[in-house]
Amino acid sequence: MSRFPWLLIVTSLMIGGLAGGVSGQVGPTSGREAQVIREASGLEWRGRIQEAETLLEEFMMGSPTSSAGLFALERVLRTQGRVGEVLPWTDRYLSEDPTSSAVRYMKMRVLVEVDSLEALPPVAEAWFEAEPGSPDPYREVARLYQRAMGPEAALEVLERGQEAVPSGGSLALAKGDVHAEMGDDTAATVAWARALEDPEADVEPVVRRLRGLEGDPEVLARPLLDALADGSTPERREAAVEVAIRFGLDDEAISEGRDALAELPSGERRAFLRRVADGATEAERPVVAVWALEEARRSVSARERLGIDLQLASAALMAGDTARALEAQAEVARRLPDGSVERRQVMAELIRVQAPSAPPRQLEELLAGFESEYPEAQEADELRALVAAGLAGRGEVEAAQRVAGAGGGSLTALEEGYLRLQAGDVAAGTEALQQALPELAPTRATEVLHLLASLGRVGPNATVPLAQAAARGHQGRPSEGSDRLVEALPGAAEEDRPTLMSWAGELARQAGESDRAVGLLSTVVEEYPDAPEFPEAALALADLHDRAGRSEEAGRVLERLILERPESPVAPTARRALQRIRRGTAGSEAVVDPTTL
Repeated sequence: MSRFPWLLIVTSLMIGGLAGGVSGQVGPTSGREAQVIREASGLEWRGRIQEAETLLEEFMMGSPTSSAGLFALERVLRTQGRVGEVLPWTDRYLSEDPTSSAVRYMKMRVLVEVDSLEALPPVAEAWFEAEPGSPDPYREVARLYQRAMGPEAALEVLERGQEAVPSGGSLALAKGDVHAEMGDDTAATVAWARALEDPEADVEPVVRRLRGLEGDPEVLARPLLDALADGSTPERREAAVEVAIRFGLDDEAISEGRDALAELPSGERRAFLRRVADGATEAERPVVAVWALEEARRSVSARERLGIDLQLASAALMAGDTARALEAQAEVARRLPDGSVERRQVMAELIRVQAPSAPPRQLEELLAGFESEYPEAQEADELRALVAAGLAGRGEVEAAQRVAGAGGGSLTALEEGYLRLQAGDVAAGTEALQQALPELAPTRATEVLHLLASLGRVGPNATVPLAQAAARGHQGRPSEGSDRLVEALPGAAEEDRPTLMSWAGELARQAGESDRAVGLLSTVVEEYPDAPEFPEAALALADLHDRAGRSEEAGRVLERLILERPESPVAPTARRALQRIRRGTAGSEAVVDPTTL
């Protein structure tokens, strides 16, 4: 017997009313009802099971439709191994209240438990008749039949339910579930396709089920797409589009979308395309979103096209179609009033998109036009800095210096500082960085402070290589920065080597050159344990080992870091990472975010 019979009785009440998802008519308990349940619970707690049974039976004699009493009695009888004796009480209940789905479910469940399978069909039939047009009895009976008599019996019930219930989406889902449990994935997908016939049907439960099957989800999705296309309605074609989107089948999504579009009345096409575009955007399938938006903009007014072009620009960028994104943004900008906030925002986005790749002259002209139209724009410093960084990253140093030098904000000062460092003018570069520092965001400020500290630690022969390497890393060329430092190592003083190697290793890591990074950082950790760079180098090295699945090596590096530098600012991060590795979750998450080092 349970040590907590009262808890079991209360649990039984909950389970009885909600078993199998049945919406049982288990109403609130009356005062007398609640008192009886409490007394019965107390009796069972003291081991007086028979007295609890007697009390509940006496109460049920006077209150035959007490749901709480019936479920409590079932629990007490079950504790004694006599659950079958609750059946007369369920019959008495149903004779007075034939509408209780929960009690019907209880009766069938008990019949299954006591192996009275021959008694199940009449109870099931009575349930079907009591709730005509409802899918619930068929679904729950099928669930019990599958447990008691196998999947074939369950399928018969579900097929009958689909004939009897006009909208049997939930039954189709259940039917597909049975096929899936039988290992017939094709039949499962056909059944699930039926569940999507209802235009209001949610495709997510079907997608979730497909992902639960073994095998390639994309392959599994194709039978469903075929099933949806068979005897297709517009609703089924739209469902096919959504399924294809969810599984990354862009070509199929667009093909089904075109077919659906051809069958839709003109008044419904716009709404359909909007749903496709929104769904594709949410699922990060920008190619499909671009198609839908392109189709939509052909049949709308110039005013409506403005919003579509804004969304189209974003989708095209996600799809990697920079040219189409720029075209859409430029079109939007042309149609917006001069000097408007909306036009400012679009022009700013145009500059952001073009900064990494547009020709220098074109980029400078675009920036100049923006600053002329919006001389007090809050984005001015950010945009000028982005343009300077983009030019520098492409080796257009002279143009980058011209753009950065004409600015007056903290971000342009930051870019000017790195450009000075790249040119080897360490004094001017550090001055510009210090000027920018007070107004920088915390992440960027940390980056600058780390660099300034490193430059202050190394001797004169190492400052220029380190400055140039840091500048290249900042400009998106970390591999070049690492190369510059490795080249400088042979001529560096011994005391400068850990700083240069630590920076070279981190830049290599940023560039995705893991083997090189491991070699450089390992040298710092093994040969320079007293260097200021040791803690960060050890943490970065552990992260590289962990990501590569070398959890034991990562753990050893972290243990050493914690033991040798317990007061280091990175020690708490190291402790958390070590605990995770010891729990056996190595490789599941990063030891540390590389961008924070």
